[in-house]
Amino acid sequence: MELNQRQREAIAYRGGHLLLLAGPGTGKTETLARRAAALIDEARNGGHEQPEMLLLTFARKAARELRARVARHLRSGGRLPACSTFHAFALEVLEHAGSRAYGELGMLTPTKERLLVERVCRGVADEHPERIAYFTRDALRSRSFARDFANAVGRFKQARVSALEVFAAARGAQGQARAALAELAGLYQSYEQERERLRLRDFRDLVNEAIETLRGRPRAYAHVFVDELQDADPSQLELLQILAGAGAMVTAVGDPNQSIYRFRSAAPAAISDLQRMLTPHVVALDENRRCPPEILACVNRLAEVPAPLDPRDPPQPALAAASLTRSVAERSGEVRWLRCLDRHDEAISIAREIRRRIGAPRAGGGVLRYRDVAILLRSPERHAEAIALALRGSGIPVVRSGAAEFLADAAVDFVLAYLKALAAAPGVDQLLRLLSSPVVGVHAHALRFAQRRMARGADALSALTASAELSAQERARIARFARIFERHRSSWRRSGAGELVRSIAREHGVVAALVACAADDEAGAASAARLKALISLADDADAVAGRPPEAVEQLAHGAHELFTLLAEAEGAAACEGVHILSIHAAKGLEFPLVVVAGAVRGELPAPSRPDPLLGEAAQEALYHDARMTPAAPAVEQRE
Repeated sequence: MELNQRQREAIAYRGGHLLLLAGPGTGKTETLARRAAALIDEARNGGHEQPEMLLLTFARKAARELRARVARHLRSGGRLPACSTFHAFALEVLEHAGSRAYGELGMLTPTKERLLVERVCRGVADEHPERIAYFTRDALRSRSFARDFANAVGRFKQARVSALEVFAAARGAQGQARAALAELAGLYQSYEQERERLRLRDFRDLVNEAIETLRGRPRAYAHVFVDELQDADPSQLELLQILAGAGAMVTAVGDPNQSIYRFRSAAPAAISDLQRMLTPHVVALDENRRCPPEILACVNRLAEVPAPLDPRDPPQPALAAASLTRSVAERSGEVRWLRCLDRHDEAISIAREIRRRIGAPRAGGGVLRYRDVAILLRSPERHAEAIALALRGSGIPVVRSGAAEFLADAAVDFVLAYLKALAAAPGVDQLLRLLSSPVVGVHAHALRFAQRRMARGADALSALTASAELSAQERARIARFARIFERHRSSWRRSGAGELVRSIAREHGVVAALVACAADDEAGAASAARLKALISLADDADAVAGRPPEAVEQLAHGAHELFTLLAEAEGAAACEGVHILSIHAAKGLEFPLVVVAGAVRGELPAPSRPDPLLGEAAQEALYHDARMTPAAPAVEQRE
């Protein structure tokens, strides 16, 4: 790739800390890699020892890619620098210090965290109602409260606030703020005690404990590189400050318009906070090689101040101007606005537009296929199903992301329906759903005729095995299902979720049945992978369960939210079909045709919402410390 002037300037800069403001398609990763390789080559060619370097990213895949690019540009034969995620680096610091046996501790994955939070909140609501004064018992038992409380714990840990400090803030507050903080402090303390009892290590604790370790045992790096700075949280910024204080020159790249972790308190403020801490030299990479000029012209308008809807509410631009880009792509593009009456009309219009474009010539050769199309939604769960139905109704194959992709899988659906049937006496509809699954293989049409026997009050499965409306093969399949189901029903309360799911899959031959009826090898392999993901969730549920039946019940009734958490890190599946993705999940992906649904003011961009658990007075009492709310004075930027 040919470098432009600002990329060359960034690679050659040797005056101290460096901040690259870089939007998508500007070659930021390539610039980081070439700068790291150039520093190594420069030292070795000058007869000096290779400088110690650390390259930090937020995902393992990004770390591998960055390391591979550095290797591609090294010319002097030097060794590759350390390249890892923040959490992997923190774990390495702690293990090297030897302060605790971290290898013996299980990591608290997002699914384990949510399950543990739910259990702690429900435990307080059911067993210690005297501790509830501000929040209601029903609130503490709800999944929405568990989600909000998990996010609150994340903010506490990122600000390095302990449960005792939340208690202290409660004592200094008044009225409702005092009551809210006191109850949250108690929940936070119960959560931490239970996590320690289960020997589960929080990823955020890794960074916080690495900070304390590095204060006592500084590590000397000549250079530290950071990708996607805008996604850093306060504790990760503090880690960078410690490394810089030990002598490292920091090179960071960030884009205030691309923060995808705002739900965990990361925000574009990370960029201005770094500027305040280190006063780096700033270079803006503004040449976009990826997007045609027509698309960027449309996007860049979001940095303009919109017309006010209410004179009392001054409008704000949707994008920051600091990292806007200009196109140098050698191809043209097109932006079309579709005005729709409602969501139903929108879904039909999207399907019609995609059908019109499929088979059209693509820039660079070939024709547009279904897998080249993505539909992006701010919140896929809100109206993705309507869009998917409209597409399928027009004969368009669909690839869903998130929980829907997992829950629609026949293997996952069979196991989850099975678990719910075990937990309570199964109704006729539940049994028909299980028996008509490809796993059992009884045709739904035949079951509808045989269903008359089931309605007469006799044991449903026994009645079906004697039904003359079914073939001998179908009756044999039902009898086999009944034997295995009764065996599981007699023992499931003594089983862990992982053990039970494995047993169901093994004894009913779930994988073999799904592979046999799959349209192709790719579909069969995808179904097996989703079943494996369900088993992983079951193991997570076991890791935090208070008693055996609890894990099974949490898995059966909370699968949607757990699969949503699991899918946040998943990319788009590489199979034929139009992809329906959240904007979050689409980061880093490229499609020739992108449809942005629900692009109306108030929906996109997402409006900020107040903290669901703490009012302004409670937040002021808790986050009054300047360490937690650093000022961010304006820093002159190089244009």
